[in-house]
Amino acid sequence: MKKESSVTHDVIMLGIGGKGVLLAGQLLAQAGINQYKHVLYFPEYGVFKRGGFSHCYVILSDKEIASPLFDQSEALIVFEPSILVTCQDQVLPGGAIVVESAGLNTKVQRSDIRFVSVPAVETAAKMGNPQVANLILLGAYVRTCEAVSPQLVEAELDKMLAGKAKALALNKEAFHKGCELGAAKP
Repeated sequence: MKKESSVTHDVIMLGIGGKGVLLAGQLLAQAGINQYKHVLYFPEYGVFKRGGFSHCYVILSDKEIASPLFDQSEALIVFEPSILVTCQDQVLPGGAIVVESAGLNTKVQRSDIRFVSVPAVETAAKMGNPQVANLILLGAYVRTCEAVSPQLVEAELDKMLAGKAKALALNKEAFHKGCELGAAKP
């Protein structure tokens, strides 16, 4: 049963191909289908499979979605910190930026947003697989912005990784770590 919500959540996920940006966006959208009447997942990426710029838009709403594109959003998830300098104005006042801390040397000059720096790559490496950094960032976003229930994301991971017990356990652990890191930030 879908929980009724009058709030619309929108997020832009930004990164470089191969970092799991599009997968995290798709996972968030799939989880959102179980909570919202209208969900949009709109990926954009360059011709490179790895190393090229990629981003996606996700909108979760009980209202009809007028457009898949928007100039400013409630939140940004920045998988590649070097991009932060060019995108921090895309967040609405009162919104949030969740960013990978490895290589972060840009300061956000805004006091009207929440800034959550997450050591996702470092945490994923300690877990034995740097590829799950995307789920750590997604978990931090889910906990910070409360756009979807963490249980809905976990249910989607169950579906996506059915029959792959080791991968499922690792991905769930990464998502949980991200939720913990998101909860620890003000």
